Amino acid sequence: SAASDVYKRQVILQHELEVEYRDRPSEMVISTLVAEGESNTMTAMAKTVGLPVVAATKLLLEGALSLTGSQIPTHESIYGPILVELEKTGIRFVERIEPFRETTPKETE
Repeated sequence: SAASDVYKRQVILQHELEVEYRDRPSEMVISTLVAEGESNTMTAMAKTVGLPVVAATKLLLEGALSLTGSQIPTHESIYGPILVELEKTGIRFVERIEPFRETTPKETE
């Protein structure tokens, strides 16, 4: 039924980062994740929130995380292995790089 399909929809996440270099022109790095839900219980939101926690717990239990104390997942030793585990489940970011183009705000009339 249509009601059973409601919670299976997509999660779309996109980051646009301007990267400046000292020795070459700036670039725009566009990183996009699209996750599809599978059922009413394995929704796209459940997968993108729950599976990273599962991957981190697995790494912790296996002794694969060397950091101690409270940490946020911005350290490569945390996010690197988690991204590898997530890719095994089909959750991954696709990146593309474009030359950065300065834009000026449109004037309002």
